[in-house]
Amino acid sequence: MEEIKYRSAFDEIGNLVDINDVSNEDRKHEYHCISCGKQLVPRLGDIRRHHFYHKEDIVCKGETYLHELAKLRLKEKFDKSDHFYISYNAEEKKKKKCHADCKVNEKITEDLKLDYDTATIEKSVNEYESSKKYRADVLLTNSKDESKPPILLEIWVTSECKQEKKESDLRIIEIHIKEENDINSLYENEIIEETEGKISFHSFCQKKNLSSEDYSSEIFCYKLANLRLKKKFEESPHFYISYKYKIVCDREDCKLRSSACEQSGVYEYLDLKELNYTADISDINGTEGVLLTNEKSSIWLFLNHKQTFSQENFNSVSQVIEFNIKDEKDFNFLLSQDTIKESHDKIIFHAFNRIKKKQKSVTIFHYSLSYYDVKVRRVSCSEVKRKTNSYIFDVYVPESLTNDQLLYLACKKDGIKSCNICSYFDSIDKMCTKNQNIYTTPQQIYLWQAKYCQFFIRKNVEGHKFNVVKSDAEKIEQIKTVLKVVIVNKTNIDYELFKSKCDERLNSKFKDNNVILISDDPLCKKYAKDRNIEFQSPKYRRTLFDTEEIYYQKVFAEGDSVIFFWNGEDSSVAKLIEETKEKEIEFFEMNLKIND
Repeated sequence: MEEIKYRSAFDEIGNLVDINDVSNEDRKHEYHCISCGKQLVPRLGDIRRHHFYHKEDIVCKGETYLHELAKLRLKEKFDKSDHFYISYNAEEKKKKKCHADCKVNEKITEDLKLDYDTATIEKSVNEYESSKKYRADVLLTNSKDESKPPILLEIWVTSECKQEKKESDLRIIEIHIKEENDINSLYENEIIEETEGKISFHSFCQKKNLSSEDYSSEIFCYKLANLRLKKKFEESPHFYISYKYKIVCDREDCKLRSSACEQSGVYEYLDLKELNYTADISDINGTEGVLLTNEKSSIWLFLNHKQTFSQENFNSVSQVIEFNIKDEKDFNFLLSQDTIKESHDKIIFHAFNRIKKKQKSVTIFHYSLSYYDVKVRRVSCSEVKRKTNSYIFDVYVPESLTNDQLLYLACKKDGIKSCNICSYFDSIDKMCTKNQNIYTTPQQIYLWQAKYCQFFIRKNVEGHKFNVVKSDAEKIEQIKTVLKVVIVNKTNIDYELFKSKCDERLNSKFKDNNVILISDDPLCKKYAKDRNIEFQSPKYRRTLFDTEEIYYQKVFAEGDSVIFFWNGEDSSVAKLIEETKEKEIEFFEMNLKIND
């Protein structure tokens, strides 16, 4: 190496000073060597080239001086410049007008100031794959986005970077400096990859053999992206995935099956960390990706950025999650998500179980025939008992149909006569207008009376274009527990509030119990009719000698559960409630103000 002429030095306050900026008046300042820190003196004669020299006769390595100066000048260039351009070679396959595939060598140019805002001298950085630490001469980072992969600017004078460092996943720009003029040229010009090796790029995506007519300046690097995805999996306490599946009723022999027995669009949520998956970078048939494995299965995380992924890849793993990534922006957004959720174009789940079988209950419309009556009710399909004269309405029957409409559909199917659907029946006065026979209530109009009636004419009821299927193959025999519920209403609340409060307590009881309501309140009777459940008046009749407390204790004893509506003001009622709560009976207190 030729003798170094020190053109740069630190002044007394640590500023980097070029010899060309030093005048005779500046000799009073004290200058120090960038390499060894010893004092330097400016030589400003007319014969020799201006330079700094050591005041004392010491040994100072010139390569160290060039190395330190290059780092300082690179950082200065980055900090003071509006742009920091780099250019490196790429090979791209393009189609020209002749329609022949031609390989074209191009330079990819990037402005690093768009993605990086900080340059730090001598800073360590971890490699994604192995977590090994490497020290950078100058490290470029993004202070606002830590997921942005750093860039290492490496200077060498006599010794290149170690091969291990070059072959890491870190993006490295290696610059060879022979003399101080190389540093000045580096400061004034773009950093351009050179074939002779003066400036080399390592781990930068070269975009080779990709078909594209126009590509962004931001190059997507598969290797680095897979390493970052692996790192996210390993460092996150949870790794959630979510995909759609369909619930199908497991009663395959049920003759009532229809599309309503299925529920589509249900999302499954899984925590892969909880399922003991581990992550590794793996190459499957020439395609690199992140492979998640546990004792039972494997999941392939595949970044689809114009890569090829054949059916052979799918056959090599249990399941595949395909990410359609356009650029690094898309990938950074993916990493920022708490849950990897399936979407039709961005994230696709392959070979995941889309059907789950379990017992599913749907609302159907059931009617039964007996010698005395025709009954229609809405029930769960699992509640239907097998009877000779038992019929099921198709599940597509809307909830809005009235009981008369449902009854009409049932009777029309098999030619059954019922006064309720006869044109001559007056439902208000409970009277047959043809033969002038007066009946009591619709529930007490017996089927046999209509069956043999010569005047029966089926009235036209709107909304009857629905299927009715016979439940001969229904094998479900569900024995329900009888639950007697006593309802006492000591308020004057309206029916809608009364109904909502009763639903609040009883809806959960209807599924597993045959509920019987016991009450002397007209609102309760109306509620029982609306919910198609049995209603009974209290068996115990109050005598002149019964106090209110004794009476209610007798009535409460008839049921298994009590719902008590009151205004919260009567002291005797309050005492009754406290005594009842101490007994084994299930007691629900509805404390409502009058007119609430």
